[in-house]
Amino acid sequence: MSSAVWLAVEKIVAVSLNFCVTLLIARHLMPGDFGKLSFLLALSSLVYPFMSFGLNSVVSRELINRPTDTQVIVGSAIMIRLIFGLSVASIVSFIGTYFMEQPMLLIVLVTAGIFNAALVVDFWLQAHVANSYSVKLRSFVLVIFCAAKVIAVAGNAGFEAFIYINCAEIFVTAALFIGLYDRLAEGILKLRASWDECNRLLRKGFWLGVSGIAAIIYLKIDQVMLGIFLSEESVGVYAAAAKLSEVWYFLPAAIVTSYFPELIKKKSIDAEVYRKELQILNDSLFITAIFVGFATSLCASWLVIGIFGSDYSDAADVLVIHIWAGVFVFMRTLLSKWLIAENLLKLSALSQVSGAVLNVVLNLILIPLCGLVGAAYATLLSYSVSSFVILFCHRDLRPMARIVSSSFLIPYRVFRYRITSIRG
Repeated sequence: MSSAVWLAVEKIVAVSLNFCVTLLIARHLMPGDFGKLSFLLALSSLVYPFMSFGLNSVVSRELINRPTDTQVIVGSAIMIRLIFGLSVASIVSFIGTYFMEQPMLLIVLVTAGIFNAALVVDFWLQAHVANSYSVKLRSFVLVIFCAAKVIAVAGNAGFEAFIYINCAEIFVTAALFIGLYDRLAEGILKLRASWDECNRLLRKGFWLGVSGIAAIIYLKIDQVMLGIFLSEESVGVYAAAAKLSEVWYFLPAAIVTSYFPELIKKKSIDAEVYRKELQILNDSLFITAIFVGFATSLCASWLVIGIFGSDYSDAADVLVIHIWAGVFVFMRTLLSKWLIAENLLKLSALSQVSGAVLNVVLNLILIPLCGLVGAAYATLLSYSVSSFVILFCHRDLRPMARIVSSSFLIPYRVFRYRITSIRG
């Protein structure tokens, strides 16, 4: 199997398995404790991007471009992530101690995030087109710890147990990646770091870092702000709706990962063919998202009660709104790849930051006014701005603005084509 197929298969399996296990946990904990768990996981998710700060794609690219410098690139990237991880964990722990009644679980989560520094090995594998190793490793860890969560549910464990299981999963994944590098490469002890290389990686990864931080803010800030303004139970209900909505997000990732590399090859051969293929791919993502949106909206109440139980019935109203953010998320997947391919990293960061800022502002306004559905509307509107409206604000983004606009006009395009065919 190709590298892209390995990644797509892993994504589908991971999303499916995680969804099933999350369902069991949600039904076991009920909205109150599930809300506490979701709130803490959302908080830690906001912190983790600060620990990596855009190194992910940069490391793979540098390893491909400078294979003879592998040891210093990998070593420097790990050192950066360790330093950032320790610094961020210390700051969050200090703040949490003063502003949270029970900060220990958050401290445990952010401290565990330091060990994500070992994920640099994953980018080394990607650079060597050896994703099969990463997929097998992650799949093994996923199965083991999903089983641990199921056992915890069967043992009637409290929400704290699932926090510790998540932390253990991070530790084990890190240890296995380090062991894998030690076996496949020249050895972990031969890695070295240099300040010059660290500066190079940070400079090249800065805008990707900004994009990553902004992206996770407008993905998770709604749950954090619901916990602050409303209650932990409301976070649990909203998290259930978000899980049903976001479970589909593996589809655009799988589609774009499979087809975009071929598009890049066509770009250098024929620009017009490249543009047409981009349009076809974006149309496919748009149509898929529309189908998912309509199907989910029609079955929202049945889905929520049937899957999560009647205690989560309020999540249906949230799901009917939140699911339509997927239209922009699906097309954003292609847009993100296109921005990297066109070397428009600053504009990528601008689009993500605009979505993050708008999401925070809208949540501040709409949650007190509308409650749970206010957070859903904030998500939908912020996604539409960061993935569509912003494309009209800079000339370099307008080629993609035309493609996305054309996808929204598919009914008109089909009608015009039929009229032209009849007249012809």
